[in-house]
Amino acid sequence: MKAIKSILVLVSIFSFFIALSSCENTVTNSGTPLPPDNFILYAWDYSDSYYFVDTLYRRSFLEYYRDTMTTYLMANSIIESTQPLEVWVQCDVNTADKRICAGKVMLEARPPQGYDTSVTNPGNDKFTGYFRKLLPSEFYHNNLAGFIGLNISIPENYRVGVVYQNYSYQMFGKGYMETLPTDTIILKLVKIDYPHPYESPLAWKLKMKNVYKIPFTNLQSSTTIKTVFNDNNVYRDTITGYTTPLITMLKLDKVNNTTLLPPPDGKFDWKTGKTIFPENGCLVFPTLEPYGSDLPLSQYDSNYCYFELYSQSKITARMSNKAGYYAIKGNAVY
Repeated sequence: MKAIKSILVLVSIFSFFIALSSCENTVTNSGTPLPPDNFILYAWDYSDSYYFVDTLYRRSFLEYYRDTMTTYLMANSIIESTQPLEVWVQCDVNTADKRICAGKVMLEARPPQGYDTSVTNPGNDKFTGYFRKLLPSEFYHNNLAGFIGLNISIPENYRVGVVYQNYSYQMFGKGYMETLPTDTIILKLVKIDYPHPYESPLAWKLKMKNVYKIPFTNLQSSTTIKTVFNDNNVYRDTITGYTTPLITMLKLDKVNNTTLLPPPDGKFDWKTGKTIFPENGCLVFPTLEPYGSDLPLSQYDSNYCYFELYSQSKITARMSNKAGYYAIKGNAVY
């Protein structure tokens, strides 16, 4: 058994260095070599730590990332004047500050008379168990775009729930501030144990698949970030048959980095708190399905669209022959 584990470790290390060495085999559309990189992320390897609070925020996200302050965006935004956003994560019985919580996916706004027992009754979209309330430093939240991100690692089968109030003063859930230590806290679940596109379609829609974790933290703005297409094992900055840089097609490049005005210049738009979270190394695409339906390709080139990434589980999507088409790579400065 130890021999097998040793072999697996050696294979993993070997594979890692092959991946890094492939970073050097990158050319621009003009054939100019690019500098060596120290990270590479494949399109299927999106972060598992980011979730919409409600499916309606999928629209809010798009409007926010288009820099449009619409009535819809404002009306549905999360406010914290009287009820701070609470994020709760499932925990085990030995956790000191645990609380009993009952959660439901897409929990409705709380009625004036409060929730009835249907919220705590067993169901496929419900769960009751021990949770702990996260500290503000343990999560990120965007109240306009309506999503949260975990700054901690949790087991894959752990649930995550929230309590919040929107701009219309609707309350969702019943949290720490409104309960006694012996009361059951009511949560709106944003993550279930194993979200699946067919078995739990609503929970699947809540899971964001457009955020990628660069394996470095405290990134500097001099970090190089590129999106590349695998053309017969050579990474290029354009898709075969196209002249527009892939990073521009993916809408990660909208302006000239010198003037900060259109037209795009083929380089990543470094927007702290929007396209990039330097402190944890997360990159956010401004579309929901960047490598799928949002990729502006001719209908005749739809075979380049990685639709499986958004309609199938990550494990299944990784087995697609398109899994190696796209990558994010660059040189992290930290």
